[in-house]
Amino acid sequence: MDSFDFQTGKNKKKKFDNFFLGFVLSAIIPIVVMLLLLHFTTSSSNLESQFRALLHNSAYLIRFTTFSLIPNGLLFFYFYKTERWESSKGLILSTMLYVIVLVFCLGLN
Repeated sequence: MDSFDFQTGKNKKKKFDNFFLGFVLSAIIPIVVMLLLLHFTTSSSNLESQFRALLHNSAYLIRFTTFSLIPNGLLFFYFYKTERWESSKGLILSTMLYVIVLVFCLGLN
């Protein structure tokens, strides 16, 4: 719920509380985290070959995707604690899209 401004008699919207911001942040953060995980956990310097190998091994795909989605959970708790409901809605939608794509990729293997 937005905070209430008693002087104007209206609800004030919190700063950085919009659907688009939550969606974009939660779409970009897992990609960055996955790239960092691939860079620091594998010995090959070619990122494209690492990603292709990841797609062919479903066990590693699940691990890397799960670890890359952990920051979204932390961001969700921040949005929840600061009552930024619109941002949390965008975050949930983006995370669900990641899960759907992951399940679809696992169905192809």
